[in-house]
Amino acid sequence: MAQLFSLGVCLRLVRLCIYINMKVILTIIFLSLIQTVPVLANDLTIEQNIAAVFSELNSLKFMQSGQNYTVRVGGTEETGQKEHFLRRRTAHEISDSGFSCGCGDYAIMFIDRIEARGFKALIIDGAEISSGSLSNHFSGHAVVAIRSKVALEDTSWWLVDSTNLKILSQDWSLREKSFHAFGCVFWIGYCGPLTDYPVHSADDLKAFYTKTLASVPTDFLNHTLYHLKFTIDSTLIGKDGILLNPRLAGLQQLQTSIFNAYGIKPEREISIFLTKGSKTGGTDLSYSKEAGWVSHIGLESACSPSLLSYYERIVRSREL
Repeated sequence: MAQLFSLGVCLRLVRLCIYINMKVILTIIFLSLIQTVPVLANDLTIEQNIAAVFSELNSLKFMQSGQNYTVRVGGTEETGQKEHFLRRRTAHEISDSGFSCGCGDYAIMFIDRIEARGFKALIIDGAEISSGSLSNHFSGHAVVAIRSKVALEDTSWWLVDSTNLKILSQDWSLREKSFHAFGCVFWIGYCGPLTDYPVHSADDLKAFYTKTLASVPTDFLNHTLYHLKFTIDSTLIGKDGILLNPRLAGLQQLQTSIFNAYGIKPEREISIFLTKGSKTGGTDLSYSKEAGWVSHIGLESACSPSLLSYYERIVRSREL
């Protein structure tokens, strides 16, 4: 009798173990399906959710440089130029105004809208790796990383450029130190929740980019940046032997001085043939197998660090 009782207990324990194991197995299968099928509770795919938010962001208008705007900041109306509002407004205030002062506003509003659709979102802000950025410490870009709120820890993130309304990657890792967007390279200074984002003004932003640039490894700068070697065409020299745009004389030295300040020695050299462009400041850059890189430079061009950044961006866009 005791043996039969023991046998019965054992059978019940076996059934219990099988039941528990089946629950564990089914749970694992269910979680796996959540990760492999990119559908959220609202029955839209990840791409469809992003597209829906993009559609709303597309209605925002860029604030124009030099113009004054009156918008709400922290519940109070303020008037100023776009720099006055950098990283200061909430998603609701940005949406109500109909205006964006830059990439930060787009990222803030995108995060607000995409989180409401069942996503976890992180703001990523990086300093641009360019001659202009190294000179003025005020060039960068904010993007957003998203994934489902129920995603497993090892699930990849989607990287989204909420300003240019593009998906940059569907397989992005938080271990990345930099990202690419519209022909530019950005070294990441912050990647985390919007609630912990440390920038809340134009002064904060410049200090943030200055600190971020100081943290970039020299090897990365050497590999990313180009040494631009300029050749000036005779069309840019007047009959008296004087340059039609006198600022051209310092263009080569300008990049050298910027690089020397950071100890940069670029791995690659890019030759650019400078020829006469328009009478205004308009400048272009194009490439052909026959002529290489040719720039029609405007006679009123300031030949500033931003021009060097423009050249770097165009060259890099061809490589990507």
